[in-house]
Amino acid sequence: MDTKFGFPVVDAQNLDEFIQKSGLVPWQRIGEPQQLESYLKIHVDSAGQLLKHIPKFEVTTFLDPDDQPFAGIRYLRSDAVVVFVVLPGDFVVVCAEFKHGIEEISINLPGGGNLNQKPPVCAVEEVKEETGLVLSNVQDLSPLGISNDASQTPNRTHYFLAKVNREPVLTERNLDAQEFVLPFLMPIKEWLTLIKNNRIIDGQSVICTFLALSKLNRIIP
Repeated sequence: MDTKFGFPVVDAQNLDEFIQKSGLVPWQRIGEPQQLESYLKIHVDSAGQLLKHIPKFEVTTFLDPDDQPFAGIRYLRSDAVVVFVVLPGDFVVVCAEFKHGIEEISINLPGGGNLNQKPPVCAVEEVKEETGLVLSNVQDLSPLGISNDASQTPNRTHYFLAKVNREPVLTERNLDAQEFVLPFLMPIKEWLTLIKNNRIIDGQSVICTFLALSKLNRIIP
């Protein structure tokens, strides 16, 4: 397989073969899904690790247009970042990883949540951690962020564009425990083919692609 800038280069036709040869496969489920409360009663030792990932819930109250009280539940999660990285030769940086929510291998743009820094700083850090690519700066595509579910949560995703015009700098990746991410490159036109063929099930990656190509004044065929 061809490589460029230290990354494998993949197209829409050989993507499945590439993932299979990489050894990245859906994780084997070892039990049926169960309610959190039931799980914690059995796996008390897992409580601390799990609870830190559980969103907090709150109730917001309003008067509706008929002057009737309305109480709505919403959950609080960390904001997130997603980055569209363009390398010389019209390549976009892509990641593949197993997502336990859908129980599938997801093809997505680099990014993440748990913002402890300002979104642009977090965007640079997430790309470095997942791909090893060192970015000098990123361009904000959504200064206010974009809601993932406006009726359920106040949290937002922040989208960024990074256009690298010279030989990219790579360093060692720094993945979290139990985080298995496979980075690679795709020609932008091949990435768009995946989106058109409904192979990209991560909606945030699709949004970021649209915003980035609009900023670059690229026509989406």
